[in-house]
Amino acid sequence: MDKINLKVSVFVIFLLIVAPSAFADVVNWITPKPAVSIVSGATFEAGKDVSPRNVLVDLSSALDMKELNCFAGFQFQTSIFDFTSSVTYAPTFFNHFNFGPKMIFHSQHYDDIYLELDMLGGAYLKYTKSRKFAVALDFLYHFKCAKIFSVEDSVPWLVNTSIAFCTTFTVRPFSPLCVEFTISSYSDYRYMLFFAPDFRLSTEYDFSRAFSLGSEIEIQYIDMFTLSSNLNVINARLYVKLRLNP
Repeated sequence: MDKINLKVSVFVIFLLIVAPSAFADVVNWITPKPAVSIVSGATFEAGKDVSPRNVLVDLSSALDMKELNCFAGFQFQTSIFDFTSSVTYAPTFFNHFNFGPKMIFHSQHYDDIYLELDMLGGAYLKYTKSRKFAVALDFLYHFKCAKIFSVEDSVPWLVNTSIAFCTTFTVRPFSPLCVEFTISSYSDYRYMLFFAPDFRLSTEYDFSRAFSLGSEIEIQYIDMFTLSSNLNVINARLYVKLRLNP
């Protein structure tokens, strides 16, 4: 028995020494150099008749270490304040695949009318073929609760659960230009119950390593899979991105 235990111990020690170096060729757990950016934008909102109805201003920051991504942002509009934060940790497998958990927290406060909280968590997957093409998707559990101030004495919280997903295709036709197409059930400051689809086309142009300009066209539906399919809003957004450590 002692000889068997000795062999097992030697084998385990061998694995502890050799496995990490072998596994390192397959998995990258973290990219040590962080990319930090700040984004400020203005969104011009229009109804289904394309008539202007609101202007929204946002400010956010992001930390990108390839495997670890953190985001926090605010959006301001008349009487409404939104805050969103998210964390994604997805180690790189075989240099092309990222897979791991993703979590999102969102809150929206509408003056003295209501408070809404959204908590989402689930799996994130990204495939990067090259610098010119990548596709990312996530599938999340969605917990939503809301407090309506006028009835909070009798109904303290309204609670719903749902699912959420997001798929983004990224293409770089040439180095300074990045184009993204996204179809999802949520956006950074909009978290409706499944399935109220959101279609977004984004373009971003790098004028230097530190400065970029971008634009987005976003179409949001209330529902697309019933006879009552309803176009909710069309957004046009312009933004500026500054990289703090280009």
